[in-house]
Amino acid sequence: MLLVPSPLDDLKTRLSALKSEALRIQQTMVPPPSGGTPFWDAVVEEAGAAFGGAVTSEFFGRSGIGSKAGRALVRQQRGVQKHQVESAQRAQALTVVARLQVEVEGGRDHIDDRFRRGLMNALSQAANAQRPATILRRSTEVVDRI
Repeated sequence: MLLVPSPLDDLKTRLSALKSEALRIQQTMVPPPSGGTPFWDAVVEEAGAAFGGAVTSEFFGRSGIGSKAGRALVRQQRGVQKHQVESAQRAQALTVVARLQVEVEGGRDHIDDRFRRGLMNALSQAANAQRPATILRRSTEVVDRI
């Protein structure tokens, strides 16, 4: 006798695949730098300061202004790059949440209405989180509830 999986089992399988994807994304995320400046960042910052100081000493006879501007420019550029990475990671995490929402809504016929609304509420709270890691953690917790 051939055993046919129930629609709820199919839903669980699809959600499990999305959970695996969320966990994979979470592992590939670049963690924010922890306290202090890494050696290479310090070297780049000092190089920017030296270049800025050299340029301003050539034109104005003083290097202090250019050194500060060079350091500030390097820090600002580093901040822009960090923001771009975080934005891309957040977009990726929100894609997972959106796919989970579609799956949960698609399982409307097989999931209790009250339970489904609770899942959808939890997914929308996950989508409202700011950090990508929080979004993914909350979304995997929703899948675990099923």
